[in-house]
Amino acid sequence: MEFRDILKREFEDNIIALGTRQGGMLTLNIDEYPSMIITGETGTGKSVLLDQIILQMINKFSSEELKLVLIDT
Repeated sequence: MEFRDILKREFEDNIIALGTRQGGMLTLNIDEYPSMIITGETGTGKSVLLDQIILQMINKFSSEELKLVLIDT
């Protein structure tokens, strides 16, 4: 199954899909982990991951519910 097909499946409102791993989906419960730091070397997909997380959150939450602070140094 393609990752984009997996993303179409319904998740709980507080679950964000990060990718696939051996044995299933790699997800993040934003209630348990409301903050995150994404690090890595140049070209490893940090911006792509962040874009996908933001898109999922925009689709799941209203503008009043979505409180997002993005710091890019």
